[in-house]
Amino acid sequence: MVCRLRGYAVPDTPEERVRQRVIGQLFALGYPWHLWRCEVSHPQLGRDAGRADLVMGLTDAINGGTARMIIECKAQRLTTADAAQVAAYARAFRAEVWAITDGTVWQVWNRDHEVVAADFPAF
Repeated sequence: MVCRLRGYAVPDTPEERVRQRVIGQLFALGYPWHLWRCEVSHPQLGRDAGRADLVMGLTDAINGGTARMIIECKAQRLTTADAAQVAAYARAFRAEVWAITDGTVWQVWNRDHEVVAADFPAF
């Protein structure tokens, strides 16, 4: 499987299939591809904390960076643990908006931790 955003082969896993579907959805909604990065780590998350699946508008990546939006993709049904994970990523990146999705169901929050959408907004 070739990642449409990164442009190189990645392992074909259930979560990667969701990520690729979400990337397609983002492009269809008018989000420019050059604003997005995949699998982004942050120094505040620690070495074993994982990486944010999709990050839009990353600035100052060398110093940890900030982001406009974080999306965490999950291959299984969304849980409260998934919401806590993406909220931790959002705090680290000081994101304005963050979301989790299984590619079909979306949960989207703003920086005030308010649910802002059950669907993903167009660009």
